[in-house]
Amino acid sequence: MAQDCPQCGLVNPSTATRCDCGYDLLTRPRSKAPVVGWSALLCSFDGRIGRSTYWRFFAPYMAIGVALQFIDWLLGTRMTKAGGMFFAVFFAAALYPSIAVAVKRCHDRDHSWWFLLLGVIPIANLVLLFELAFMPGTPGPNRYGLPEGSAASETPGPVTTETSGLRCPECSTPYLRSDYRSDAPKIYCSACKAELPTVGQQL
Repeated sequence: MAQDCPQCGLVNPSTATRCDCGYDLLTRPRSKAPVVGWSALLCSFDGRIGRSTYWRFFAPYMAIGVALQFIDWLLGTRMTKAGGMFFAVFFAAALYPSIAVAVKRCHDRDHSWWFLLLGVIPIANLVLLFELAFMPGTPGPNRYGLPEGSAASETPGPVTTETSGLRCPECSTPYLRSDYRSDAPKIYCSACKAELPTVGQQL
C-alpha cells in the first residue's frame, strides 16, 4: 500500500519510514486507524488489531472456558478429558470469532492467516501464542493496513544529523543526507521548505 507524504506529496512505498523530504511517515498526521468495534473484531478477517485488543477477547475467552470446565466437572457432564458438554457448546460458538481475532492479530505482525497453522504443531504452537499475545505489531502501515489506534504526531523529525556539502540556495541550510531514490521527483529544504535540486542534478 503506497503512502503519500503530507509534506511534499511524494508517493512512497509501503515500507518507507521517512520521505526524501525528511518527513517521518511513521508519525504522520491522521495516520490513526479507528479502534476496532466488537462486531468487526468478532466477525471480520480484515484489518489489524494490537495486543490490548487481542487480550480483550482472549482473557475472557480463557476465563469462560475454565469456568465451564469446572461446571462440567461439578455436574458430571464431562465427556472427555478435554472438556464436557457446556465447554463443547462454548467452544463451537466461539470458534469463528476466535479465528477472526487471531487472523487480525497475525495481520498486525505482518503474517498471513497461514501462520495460525503453527497452532496444530507441538512446541511451535507456543511460538504462535507468544507472537499473538506478547509481540508488538509492525510499526506504521503494512500490507494489511494501518495499525489499530496508531499514535499521530504533527511534528516531522529530521532524517539524520549527517549532512552533505550541498546547501539550499534559498537559506543556505546544508542538505540532510538521505537515501534519495533515483525516481524521487522533488526534495525540499528541511528548514525553509524550498524546493531543491536533487542530489543527482547537483553532482
